[in-house]
Amino acid sequence: MSGVEPDTNLIDPGNPDFPAIYAGNIDETFEPGKKFDWVILLDVLEHIEQPAKVLGYICKHLNPGARLLITVPAFNLLWTRHDEYNHHFTRYNKRTFARMANGSDISIEKMKYFFHWTFPAKMLVRAKEAVFRGDPRPAEVPHSIINTCCFALSRIEQALITPLPIPFGSSLLISATVNHATET
Repeated sequence: MSGVEPDTNLIDPGNPDFPAIYAGNIDETFEPGKKFDWVILLDVLEHIEQPAKVLGYICKHLNPGARLLITVPAFNLLWTRHDEYNHHFTRYNKRTFARMANGSDISIEKMKYFFHWTFPAKMLVRAKEAVFRGDPRPAEVPHSIINTCCFALSRIEQALITPLPIPFGSSLLISATVNHATET
């Protein structure tokens, strides 16, 4: 297992996996010294100004047929100060993600929205922020009762709603394969 973290302040040298963490960006200088069969990018690409380039660099280090699992926040309509605070450049929908990934040497197998129940909640936050101005700030962990309710709603959604082809959600899940390994 390997990892990448561009912010060296977030890497704990005491972590037993420390030697497997590459400290730096995935760009033309990234050279892990091996090819990979799996890449998981969980809420990463929205932080990158040129995500198509990064996907291209990643593909250079993948074996033919390698798999990618990607999540990104969905719909710019849901943009809030939380996105600003976390230095997001964009949120995606299926069409904008496919357009961004076009030419990156990946073949998208499936795209599906999830966290459907948070979509209206994010819309309410956006509406509140339109009325009450303020600076972006870190999210706070909600009270344990609220957290438990949110977890329960997520589990109910997963069991009952996720199998349905619902055209919205606050996040987008992408499953893809690499078309072929690009020469390094």
